[in-house]
Amino acid sequence: MPLLEPDRAISGKRHEARSTGLASSARVLSQAVALAITLFLPQVQSERPRAAEYLMGRHADARTEYLAGMEGRRESYEAAALLWSLAVSYVFDRHFDDAHAALDGWADLVVKRRGYDPNDPLAFFDLAMAGDAFDEAERMLERHYGPIEIPPAMPASAQPDPHAIMTQLRWMHYNADRAVVSARRGRAADARRLMAEAEAKAKEIGEVLATFASATGSEPPSLNPGRELMLTGGEVAFWIGDTRGAIRLLTTRDVRSPRHNLLLAQAYEREQHLAEARAAYTRVLESTELSIELAWARPIALARLAAIGR
Repeated sequence: MPLLEPDRAISGKRHEARSTGLASSARVLSQAVALAITLFLPQVQSERPRAAEYLMGRHADARTEYLAGMEGRRESYEAAALLWSLAVSYVFDRHFDDAHAALDGWADLVVKRRGYDPNDPLAFFDLAMAGDAFDEAERMLERHYGPIEIPPAMPASAQPDPHAIMTQLRWMHYNADRAVVSARRGRAADARRLMAEAEAKAKEIGEVLATFASATGSEPPSLNPGRELMLTGGEVAFWIGDTRGAIRLLTTRDVRSPRHNLLLAQAYEREQHLAEARAAYTRVLESTELSIELAWARPIALARLAAIGR
């Protein structure tokens, strides 16, 4: 989930062409897709195509390529990848309404192709968080998790019900995600309450799994609910002002997502650990995923590195 802007921080298959005209159109589409994949690679990667090097950071020019690739095929599934890239490029430039329109187009095409997926709202959740649209973010969480209510406590058992465990895990993650939204919008008490609910559920699941392992003489399960909450807990800690807690939690796991690296970098910067901050900011820049999360995080990381020096 997204972060503070710099001034608020720190205090798919293609059909082959069968005619000359179609071949020309296909070349435009192919170039646009290639650009969508390579445009936002970090600047340290010298092997990226020269077109991407020229357009690095020039998101308006990238959008021209994407729109050209969609010409005449806006309703085709082939346009889905370009609409996704278009939405991401708008987020880089903080044009959130335009990003939402492009993302709507992407969702229409992918749902028409393979049906609705409960994970689809997460893209809109990331977009809402990027634009500080917290009511919308909460609505997207409700759509992602669907009808949900607190499950009954699970008794320790030598034969736990896998379905019951999954229901408990779902409730745990639901509350943890809501805690992040509450923390982002400045509702620290709600964030702490929701995170405490998630942690209590993680403890309960962990005890059930430990009882099962002990009763069967098996190895401890690879699933560690408490560990699953560490990154989310680090996010909550950061947003409610517990910088040291954020660092402790965010460094307990391999931090790969742009948002977690950005939060970790900002936490280090607040604590004046500038070498560690630079390293974490640099990991944001080195990310190659074409995502809304990166589009939100990368400009902030660039600005903070410029401010503290590389």
